[in-house]
Amino acid sequence: MDNAKLQAALIAGPVFGVLANVPFVEFANLACCSLYVGGGVLASYLFFKGRAPVDNAYAEGAVTGLLAGVFGGVVSGVVAVALQLLGLGVGDAPDPLANMDEDIQVPEFLLDLVGLGPMTLTTAVFTVVRAIVLYSVFATAGGLLGAAFFRNKGEDG
Repeated sequence: MDNAKLQAALIAGPVFGVLANVPFVEFANLACCSLYVGGGVLASYLFFKGRAPVDNAYAEGAVTGLLAGVFGGVVSGVVAVALQLLGLGVGDAPDPLANMDEDIQVPEFLLDLVGLGPMTLTTAVFTVVRAIVLYSVFATAGGLLGAAFFRNKGEDG
């Protein structure tokens, strides 16, 4: 494992992991998960900055983005759980089930998994795992995109 890759991922992932939980900034993820992709692009930029050209730049960018996604997902998930435990995660959002027909009963475990029930260990684990998976997929795409833009092309262009 290249220390430059790890260093770039440790900087970019947590930065965007925290930004993904900042009110109003988090809405940027509604545009094709742009914060997650941005984390991969930033990690790729930090990795390629000042490096000599490499043969497998796209693979290096993808791995750097993936690492940033894992670190960012862990940070994002932990911050989301902490905010929800403090009562700050959902805020005064309207209850989407408030106008539902009372004859329909939603199982409690489904409410817990989507975050509408009380915070439980299952909900916390699901939140963190979901963040890691989503962040990793989109940050890997961002790492590939960053490699296309920021790789040093050398003499062959």
